[in-house]
Amino acid sequence: MKNRNTLILSLVLLMLSLGYYFMVFRKTKSSFDPEETAFSLKDTASIQSIQFTYNLEGKPKRTLTLTRKDSAWLVNEKYPALQAKVNILLKTLKLLRAKEPVLPQAKSNMLNLLAREHTDVEILLKDGSRKSYKVGTNTPDNMGTFMLLKGADDIYVTFIPGHTGYLNSRYSSLEDDWKENLVFATTPDQVEWVKVEYSTSKDSSFQISRKGKDWLLNGEPGGDLVEEYIAGFQKIIAESMVEKYYPGKKEELQKLNPDVIFEVKNRGEEIFRLKIWRRPDRLDLYFALADQPKAELISLQEFHFGRYLRARKDFSTKKF
Repeated sequence: MKNRNTLILSLVLLMLSLGYYFMVFRKTKSSFDPEETAFSLKDTASIQSIQFTYNLEGKPKRTLTLTRKDSAWLVNEKYPALQAKVNILLKTLKLLRAKEPVLPQAKSNMLNLLAREHTDVEILLKDGSRKSYKVGTNTPDNMGTFMLLKGADDIYVTFIPGHTGYLNSRYSSLEDDWKENLVFATTPDQVEWVKVEYSTSKDSSFQISRKGKDWLLNGEPGGDLVEEYIAGFQKIIAESMVEKYYPGKKEELQKLNPDVIFEVKNRGEEIFRLKIWRRPDRLDLYFALADQPKAELISLQEFHFGRYLRARKDFSTKKF
């Protein structure tokens, strides 16, 4: 009998707890104020620019602007934006939803936290209208992000249906997070000649040059594999800009002979020269420096850049 009473009491307490939870700690979506939860944008094609201003201790620390230019985007009107990351942001802006409001008893603390650290987001549309909100920290369980729409009273936990995790990292105000790390851009029809010189294997070095509509390999007719090599020329993208992560490494490498010197001459342009050093700690990566004033130390991936570092014999033995 005693065990039965204990079980009944436990069930009653459980039911009361669940009722209290849903009555006090949860609100149904039907109770949301649509004017305070209108975070999403259905037509992201109408976005002209997106500005992020990071604030700490009540003061703006840095601002970054993404601006649409035809079908591409620019970072702070200077650098090409990494399109894949912009696409993720646009998808976020479209699918963003309010999950639940911050509880009344926690509202004051959350407003203080939001005032201390947040990112102001301002989205300018082609018709001149704007959407603005503050992006705060992630929730303690990392399953949502606190946001406050401009003019709203309540802070909401936001999420994307089907996505597990927080969203504030998608609103970065750091240039390096958005810049397409473009090293050099060309197309096959622009290339006048290419030269790859290896310091330890002169027999592997080669030069490909244009002669009318044909390509020469070290002065001799190149053949199909040379044409295939040139056809692969496009944007050369760095894996990352790494100078700040390896202090002093740039100066150290400049005292050493590069393992490879890669040169390209575009029609009507100066020679682009890239000095490359293999990384003994990471065989899939290279350190590299463009032969330009104030060039930054970059990291290149074998997966993307290795296609250009062929050996002379490759043009008669295998396809690329």
